[in-house]
This record gives sequence, structure tokens and C-alpha cells, in this order.
Amino acid sequence: MAELYLNPNQTRDREPTPAENAIADVIERCYAAGIHTCEGLVAELVKANIAGPDGKAWSEEIFIREMNRLGL
Repeated sequence: MAELYLNPNQTRDREPTPAENAIADVIERCYAAGIHTCEGLVAELVKANIAGPDGKAWSEEIFIREMNRLGL
């Protein structure tokens, strides 16, 4: 019988881009600091000077659309 385990990357078909890793780093720091709202996450991405998709400024709508695109 196969051993069951958590593999958080099991659905990933490629390595994350540097931009995706930068976004993930900010989100991880937010969660660690107790920031869990979309508004708070977006504010921290802006504060960290992380460019949004296609260089656009982050908004809650853009953040949600990007998380959906990435399958998160």
C-alpha cells in the first residue's frame, strides 16, 4: 500500500517564476503577521513594491483574478 503524505506541490506543472515566488513570500509574511484579508494582502504587496500582473498596480480585483489564474 502506498504511503500517504502531503505534497503541497503535487499539482504544480512547473517551477514558480521569480515574480510568483515574490508574491508568495509576501503572502507568507502576511499570514505570519496575522494579516488574512484581501485588503491587507494587497496593501502589503503594494508596500513591498511587488508589481502586479502586466505591471499593473494591485487592487483587490486584480489580486483575486491573479490567485484564480494561479489556481490558489
